[in-house]
Amino acid sequence: MWLWMLAGCWNIGQDLTTETTTAESLALEAARQLASTSAEQLQTQMVQELGNPGPPNAILEGSSESEALNPHSGLPSPGNGRIGHSSLRPRDPANRAPDWVQPWLDAHRDAEFSDVQGTEQIVEGPGGSVARVLLPIPMLDTCVRCHGSEAQIPADVRTRLEARYPDDQATGFAVGDLMGALWVELPVEG
Repeated sequence: MWLWMLAGCWNIGQDLTTETTTAESLALEAARQLASTSAEQLQTQMVQELGNPGPPNAILEGSSESEALNPHSGLPSPGNGRIGHSSLRPRDPANRAPDWVQPWLDAHRDAEFSDVQGTEQIVEGPGGSVARVLLPIPMLDTCVRCHGSEAQIPADVRTRLEARYPDDQATGFAVGDLMGALWVELPVEG
């Protein structure tokens, strides 16, 4: 799991104002599990890449929602749902937050990770009810190599980042900052 998840640092504040049905509860549990599994697999990938010499492969392969969080990367498929990560300061401008995630990001723009909670909710969409789960993403020591201050990012990594992401905003974070959110949407079945 992400180190912050292992430490029990992530909290989910429920936005649910009514009791959920069994189908809604099952969809929320599946969304929680998918978010947790995805976070664990992303953390494992990053730790492995950071052990390799040179810039992490994530720079070479891309890190947008469509590239980094898809079945082809070995992460769980959300089936009929969607999964992604959105940042307060995106590396790739194409990686925009969904309409429901952006207000959460905006509300927590200056927050420390320790001061925020994720959220889960059931909403009515055009195709029926949807379970949504959002987990905050913290800046950890292991993230500094690609997301820290200019002085903390090695020259070879900086060169690759500048070449791949000329409009990169995903640097300058300090350990303990809130970087963004991992989010999942799953349809409520039945």
